[in-house]
Amino acid sequence: MNTKTNKIQKWLIGLIIVLVILYITPLIGPFLYPPLGTEYSEGFEKNIYNKIKIGDTKNKVDSLLGDPLLITEFVVEKDSVHLINWYSKNTTSFLLYQKIMIEFYNNKVVNKICFLDGD
Repeated sequence: MNTKTNKIQKWLIGLIIVLVILYITPLIGPFLYPPLGTEYSEGFEKNIYNKIKIGDTKNKVDSLLGDPLLITEFVVEKDSVHLINWYSKNTTSFLLYQKIMIEFYNNKVVNKICFLDGD
């Protein structure tokens, strides 16, 4: 093989590698660095979120994490309210992001949710 063919082959291999990296980065990037596609509520800190326990009061959570980005409220019964506080949102349309929520029932934590999502 001549050197011109070798150069073209190396250039094509390099181009393929770059294209594969560009294709894979949006898929695996958030696993390596979750905030890549995530916007968090003001005052949110993951280490504080991790310390919140099932049964903690809504007042305690609010004092530790501040205001969520969004609150979803469901009235289950006359005196029972189910809330979901959303502490993150997607900043792009093509990257996964870290979805973080805390569910409350009658002002007590009943569930904590943190996972990568791509909605």
